[in-house]
Amino acid sequence: MATKPKPKKAVVPPSEDAIKAAVERLTAGYRLGQQLNQRTAPNDATLKRDGANYPCGTVYSNRQKMRQLADMVTEEDWAELMDLRLRTTGQPLSWTHLTILASVPRDRLMQEARATAKQGLSARRLRCRLQLAARKMSRRPGTGKKITLPASIPDGWQQLNVNLDIVKKRVAALRTLLAGQPELAGLLDKLVALDVAVAAIRDPKEFDYLLSVSG
Repeated sequence: MATKPKPKKAVVPPSEDAIKAAVERLTAGYRLGQQLNQRTAPNDATLKRDGANYPCGTVYSNRQKMRQLADMVTEEDWAELMDLRLRTTGQPLSWTHLTILASVPRDRLMQEARATAKQGLSARRLRCRLQLAARKMSRRPGTGKKITLPASIPDGWQQLNVNLDIVKKRVAALRTLLAGQPELAGLLDKLVALDVAVAAIRDPKEFDYLLSVSG
């Protein structure tokens, strides 16, 4: 005897109050991310006490997600994100959706967000979709930056100097961001050591010696 299929449960659309509460909670996380980036956030004790007011709390890993989200999403785009509703539930995009989208380049972020809402993708399906797209992009021939190997010592030294300029800028920016975060003091020490190493590599006496032996 064939069993009858179970009737599908009707999706009850969320109330306006439920949507408003969800948006307020998500926005609290976005605002805290802005404050963290501007170094105007409350102290750790206050954040810990008020953690329930923010999506997924205020543990360090989640604060980093807040910072990234605030850095990637403009005020205008945030307003649109909060207006989007998942086709399957009628709810706003979840915090997990938003933090996954924060890893997408700015020029694609809103496009992916709209598609997520329209298709009703779960956060897990969104992550899989983005990972698949990234793998396909990495397989495309000719899209990666080709590395030209140096033909001589002076040529190699010149290439290295160009790259070291980029390294120094990245190190300086990171040291600024890490200042005042004691839990990352170890990483800050490593960046300081890297800065010293870069200065040592660019010692003009060694450069003159390299030129003399390559003549």
